[in-house]
Amino acid sequence: MEPQQVLFGASEEGGKQLFRKTERKIEIVVGIQSLPSTVSETVASCTRFRVLIIGKSGVGKSSLINKVFGVAGVDVSNTTRGSASIDQEYVAPDNERFVVHDSCGFEAADQNNLKAVRDFISRRRRMPELKDQLHAVWLCLAIPFAGARLLEAGVEDFLKKRKQILGNSGLIPLVVVFTKHDLLVNMLYADALRNEEVDDQARIHERELKSLETLCLRPVRAAAGSDCLSHVTVSTTEGYEKSLAALVDVTTKDIQKYVKDEAVHYIAAIAQRVSISVKIALTMSVGEKRYWKALTASPNFHNQSMKVCLDVIHKDVITVWNLNDPKNSLQKDDFKAGLLSTPNLRVRDIADIQTTTKTSITVVAALVTIIASVAGTGGAALPIIVPVAGAAILVKLAHNIYRTSQDIVKQLMAYIVDLTCVMQAVFLLVSVRNGIVDVEVIAMAKQAYEKTNRADVHTAINNFEVNLAMAPGKRDHVLDKIKELIGSHSVGDEEISNLRKKLQTSSVPV
Repeated sequence: MEPQQVLFGASEEGGKQLFRKTERKIEIVVGIQSLPSTVSETVASCTRFRVLIIGKSGVGKSSLINKVFGVAGVDVSNTTRGSASIDQEYVAPDNERFVVHDSCGFEAADQNNLKAVRDFISRRRRMPELKDQLHAVWLCLAIPFAGARLLEAGVEDFLKKRKQILGNSGLIPLVVVFTKHDLLVNMLYADALRNEEVDDQARIHERELKSLETLCLRPVRAAAGSDCLSHVTVSTTEGYEKSLAALVDVTTKDIQKYVKDEAVHYIAAIAQRVSISVKIALTMSVGEKRYWKALTASPNFHNQSMKVCLDVIHKDVITVWNLNDPKNSLQKDDFKAGLLSTPNLRVRDIADIQTTTKTSITVVAALVTIIASVAGTGGAALPIIVPVAGAAILVKLAHNIYRTSQDIVKQLMAYIVDLTCVMQAVFLLVSVRNGIVDVEVIAMAKQAYEKTNRADVHTAINNFEVNLAMAPGKRDHVLDKIKELIGSHSVGDEEISNLRKKLQTSSVPV
């Protein structure tokens, strides 16, 4: 029997990889444990981030939804008051990872909408399935001007009773979102221009902070009491993208603080399309949970070919970034092949990353030989099921492959860093294509990373000393190095700006 037959001749049967071989009337069945996807497993119970947005018409809710989730056409501006409208689910086909519920603001002397919100939240809190529950609330308030009032009586009532409504333990995070920040900034600059102070940026910023304190924060604190409420000042106008990322960052921190289920942490980070820091943090979290610690210690990679390992890692990283990729260009073999080609990485005994290491083939082939010898050669065909992942001999296999091979560790490190840095560049470029990934965007992102940072990343990995006998409880030096490389070798802002200009002048690929 050729040893390659064992791993490359396996087939999917009932969700498992099985290799079947009959020799001398003996049927040998070797079960090979598949490598599961961390992200898919985690978000299986909660595939969409569910958020309630409260705010009067004209406050900018629709544009906020479209910008934060990277979609177009979600319009809640025509929503009417009442329980029927708040139960409506707003979704977008170009980002299936979120669902929005809308509620009008709490107008003066109108208790109906406040009651509708309270009843809706109460219903959602009682729902048994995590996917049907409410995961966050954004209370949107436009920054007031010309003596306008920030809070209607109904909003004050909601803030005073928020713990009773949302849960005494804060199970549903609430973020107060002050919208139309650009109008405040424009007004301050106009005043500075009239007073010939437009060059005094520090003074303008000081006035901005003072205005926000007076117009927004002080009234909210007075209504909410002494407790500190999470708040963000945002604008959906071009040039204020960082304010939207700040909204996502604050929401993410509150979800991690108040919501216990990890699936909600994951799906909230996946759904949004404005905060790079949240995407990278989740990428790191996924890696820390399974992949990167597995490089030197975990049994999760038992008896898996390098291609299987990399395919699952690739899928999870792409899922975290959650870009609108209608042609699945980011999952295609040619994109992966460019990442697998690592001429600057010095590794030994890995002629082809897509094949199983010689050690694994040898051990599994030996296992099959032992099984055949024990079974004997007489009698009828005898099925023998061998759960490879649970076999004691595979403990030695895991040690041989992933605890003694610095080359494999470094190859996986390079793939993870390269993929994450390229995805960060793609994430920044897709806005030129209305958020849609195409082959030109991918090519530009890869070329930019290749030109500026990839060789340096591989040199750093070449010089990195992998500790294959790391003591339990110690910091994972491999994980720390991956984080360091991603943080310091992403494509620079100037290069991204230049690439955006090129994309704006080029035609959209068919």
